[in-house]
Amino acid sequence: MEDAESETGLLEKARGGSLPAFEEIVRRYQRRVYATAYRIVRRHEVADDVAQEAFIRAHRSLDRFDAARPFGPWICRIAANLAVNRRPPRRPLRCRACWTRKRARCWSGPSRTCRPSSGRSSA
Repeated sequence: MEDAESETGLLEKARGGSLPAFEEIVRRYQRRVYATAYRIVRRHEVADDVAQEAFIRAHRSLDRFDAARPFGPWICRIAANLAVNRRPPRRPLRCRACWTRKRARCWSGPSRTCRPSSGRSSA
Protein backbone atom coordinates (compact mmCIF):
# COMPACT_ATOMS: atom_id res chain seq x y z
CA MET A 1 0.00 0.00 0.00
CA GLU A 2 2.91 2.31 0.75
CA ASP A 3 4.19 1.94 -2.84
CA ALA A 4 0.80 2.97 -4.22
CA GLU A 5 0.68 6.03 -1.99
CA SER A 6 4.25 6.85 -2.89
CA GLU A 7 3.43 6.50 -6.59
CA THR A 8 0.44 8.81 -6.22
CA GLY A 9 2.60 11.34 -4.41
CA LEU A 10 5.26 11.15 -7.10
CA LEU A 11 2.67 11.62 -9.82
CA GLU A 12 1.24 14.67 -8.04
CA LYS A 13 4.72 16.15 -7.67
CA ALA A 14 5.51 15.40 -11.34
CA ARG A 15 2.26 17.11 -12.34
CA GLY A 16 3.45 20.13 -10.39
CA GLY A 17 6.64 20.22 -12.45
CA SER A 18 9.04 18.24 -10.27
CA LEU A 19 11.62 16.67 -12.57
CA PRO A 20 13.15 14.46 -9.80
CA ALA A 21 9.69 12.98 -9.13
CA PHE A 22 9.23 12.10 -12.79
CA GLU A 23 12.78 10.68 -12.94
CA GLU A 24 11.84 8.33 -10.09
CA ILE A 25 8.72 7.26 -12.00
CA VAL A 26 10.91 6.56 -15.05
CA ARG A 27 13.31 4.50 -12.90
CA ARG A 28 10.42 2.44 -11.54
CA TYR A 29 8.86 1.67 -14.90
CA GLN A 30 11.67 1.77 -17.47
CA ARG A 31 12.25 -2.01 -17.56
CA ARG A 32 8.55 -2.79 -17.86
CA VAL A 33 8.02 -0.20 -20.62
CA TYR A 34 11.11 -1.37 -22.52
CA ALA A 35 9.96 -5.01 -22.26
CA THR A 36 6.52 -4.09 -23.58
CA ALA A 37 8.05 -2.33 -26.58
CA TYR A 38 10.62 -5.07 -27.21
CA ARG A 39 7.98 -7.83 -27.29
CA ILE A 40 6.35 -5.98 -30.17
CA VAL A 41 9.27 -4.61 -32.24
CA ARG A 42 11.91 -7.29 -31.45
CA ARG A 43 14.79 -4.83 -31.92
CA HIS A 44 16.77 -3.31 -29.06
CA GLU A 45 17.38 0.08 -30.69
CA VAL A 46 13.75 0.53 -31.68
CA ALA A 47 12.49 -0.61 -28.26
CA ASP A 48 14.77 1.95 -26.59
CA ASP A 49 13.41 4.71 -28.82
CA VAL A 50 9.83 3.63 -28.20
CA ALA A 51 10.33 3.55 -24.43
CA GLN A 52 11.87 7.01 -24.43
CA GLU A 53 9.06 8.40 -26.59
CA ALA A 54 6.46 6.76 -24.32
CA PHE A 55 7.86 8.55 -21.26
CA ILE A 56 8.01 11.85 -23.12
CA ARG A 57 4.37 11.51 -24.15
CA ALA A 58 3.34 10.43 -20.66
CA HIS A 59 5.10 13.46 -19.16
CA ARG A 60 3.28 15.77 -21.57
CA SER A 61 -0.05 14.14 -20.70
CA LEU A 62 0.25 13.85 -16.92
CA ASP A 63 -2.49 16.41 -16.47
CA ARG A 64 -4.92 14.07 -18.28
CA PHE A 65 -3.91 10.97 -16.31
CA ASP A 66 -6.48 9.76 -13.76
CA ALA A 67 -4.47 9.45 -10.54
CA ALA A 68 -7.04 7.04 -9.11
CA ARG A 69 -5.86 4.44 -11.63
CA PRO A 70 -2.48 2.67 -11.73
CA PHE A 71 0.25 4.33 -13.78
CA GLY A 72 1.90 1.12 -15.07
CA PRO A 73 -0.82 -0.07 -17.44
CA TRP A 74 -1.23 3.47 -18.80
CA ILE A 75 2.44 3.98 -19.66
CA CYS A 76 2.69 0.44 -21.07
CA ARG A 77 -0.33 1.07 -23.32
CA ILE A 78 1.35 4.21 -24.64
CA ALA A 79 4.50 2.19 -25.34
CA ALA A 80 2.57 -0.63 -27.00
CA ASN A 81 0.72 1.77 -29.30
CA LEU A 82 3.97 3.47 -30.29
CA ALA A 83 5.68 0.10 -30.84
CA VAL A 84 2.90 -1.14 -33.11
CA ASN A 85 3.28 2.02 -35.18
CA ARG A 86 7.06 1.44 -35.47
CA ARG A 87 6.82 -2.23 -36.41
CA PRO A 88 7.62 -2.97 -40.07
CA PRO A 89 4.68 -4.13 -42.18
CA ARG A 90 4.18 -7.86 -42.40
CA ARG A 91 4.59 -9.61 -45.69
CA PRO A 92 1.53 -11.53 -46.84
CA LEU A 93 1.61 -15.25 -46.15
CA ARG A 94 1.64 -17.56 -49.10
CA CYS A 95 0.71 -21.18 -49.49
CA ARG A 96 3.79 -23.37 -49.79
CA ALA A 97 2.30 -25.32 -52.72
CA CYS A 98 1.51 -22.13 -54.60
CA TRP A 99 4.90 -20.65 -53.84
CA THR A 100 6.88 -23.63 -55.10
CA ARG A 101 4.65 -24.47 -58.08
CA LYS A 102 3.96 -20.83 -59.04
CA ARG A 103 0.22 -21.40 -59.17
CA ALA A 104 -2.14 -18.47 -59.33
CA ARG A 105 -4.83 -20.15 -57.26
CA CYS A 106 -4.23 -21.46 -53.77
CA TRP A 107 -5.41 -25.02 -53.11
CA SER A 108 -6.27 -24.28 -49.48
CA GLY A 109 -9.72 -23.02 -50.45
CA PRO A 110 -11.76 -21.91 -53.46
CA SER A 111 -11.84 -18.22 -52.52
CA ARG A 112 -8.20 -17.83 -51.52
CA THR A 113 -5.67 -16.72 -54.06
CA CYS A 114 -1.97 -16.28 -53.58
CA ARG A 115 -0.32 -13.21 -54.97
CA PRO A 116 2.79 -14.00 -56.95
CA SER A 117 5.88 -12.37 -55.48
CA SER A 118 7.69 -9.68 -57.44
CA GLY A 119 9.96 -11.19 -60.04
CA ARG A 120 7.98 -14.42 -60.30
CA SER A 121 5.18 -15.04 -62.69
CA SER A 122 2.14 -17.11 -61.89
CA ALA A 123 1.43 -20.04 -64.14
